[in-house]
Amino acid sequence: MKRLSGWDAMMLYSEAPNVPMHTLKIAVFDTAGVDGGFSFEQFREIVRTRMPLLEPLRYQLVDIPFKFHHPMWMENVPVDLDYHVRRAHVRSPGGRRELNELIGELAGARLDRTRPLWEL
Repeated sequence: MKRLSGWDAMMLYSEAPNVPMHTLKIAVFDTAGVDGGFSFEQFREIVRTRMPLLEPLRYQLVDIPFKFHHPMWMENVPVDLDYHVRRAHVRSPGGRRELNELIGELAGARLDRTRPLWEL
């Protein structure tokens, strides 16, 4: 097990049911120029092959019984890519307004603390 950094602990204890403290990054990929096309399955496979290099994505938050210590990170936990890597679709007509709505929905969803704390 690994101790939480001061930043991690601050973010964890600052979170409230109506104030999630996770961050959100958005990337829009234009795959039109990829020879042979590019699929979601190919993207997921790229993520799968790089997981051994992305150590923090394999950490899971663990509460210590009776709160004898701050929560800690359990290292090298199995990652369910079907859960962590999911499709999200922008509503029609697919402009900036619809992208912003999707971003708002994603940002407002709480992360499942029984799993590594990330979604892609």
